[in-house]
Amino acid sequence: MDTVDRLTFNGTIIETGTDSYRLASTRARAEESAKAS
Repeated sequence: MDTVDRLTFNGTIIETGTDSYRLASTRARAEESAKAS
């Protein structure tokens, strides 16, 4: 975690306004498992 903190401390974070692929994938997987249960 310290490494990430050092990398982002003086860096610029750019938000593109798009949804995260990983988040969308995780949500889709959670919905599928909820339907299967």
